[in-house]
Amino acid sequence: MSYIQHIQARKVVGFKTLTFDIIEDAEAATPFTANNVIITSGGGWTMDTIKALIPHRDPFLLVDKIVSADADEIIGLKTFEDSYFVFSDSLSERKLVSRVILIESMAQCGGVGAKRLRLVNEDLFALAKIETARFHDDVEPGKVVTMVIKNLKVRNKGIKQSGTAYCNGNLVAEATWWCVKLK
Repeated sequence: MSYIQHIQARKVVGFKTLTFDIIEDAEAATPFTANNVIITSGGGWTMDTIKALIPHRDPFLLVDKIVSADADEIIGLKTFEDSYFVFSDSLSERKLVSRVILIESMAQCGGVGAKRLRLVNEDLFALAKIETARFHDDVEPGKVVTMVIKNLKVRNKGIKQSGTAYCNGNLVAEATWWCVKLK
């Protein structure tokens, strides 16, 4: 069974914003590189690849797919189903994805990209500090969240990253965090 999903992402280069389209087709899963950017067509980095890079497993694995990655930026996707730490809003009775889970999802996305690009060694890293976090909108179950992660500082003992999460084209969360190497 073939499906095509269209994702639009933006990358800022200097004063210009470049817009590129990533078309995903389940039958054409061939990654390619251009200017040191890994762009995945088809299924992207498979779940097996993601599981080989970080120790998280269901229900704590919060990255479905990495659609592009380079030394500066990683773009990933996650669809939160009803079973993923969803809480009811006390005022409207809507089901919502926990905001803490959104930050963890962005940190996992950044960790997968950093490990796959070999920006860090094979050691185990953990989310250690959330420097800033802002939430702009809610995420309901069943919606695709697009995460854009930027590598701010990459050291042997730690990584500082920032991330923005979008749902339906709207900014839902942004955060800055540190991940440190565990001994």
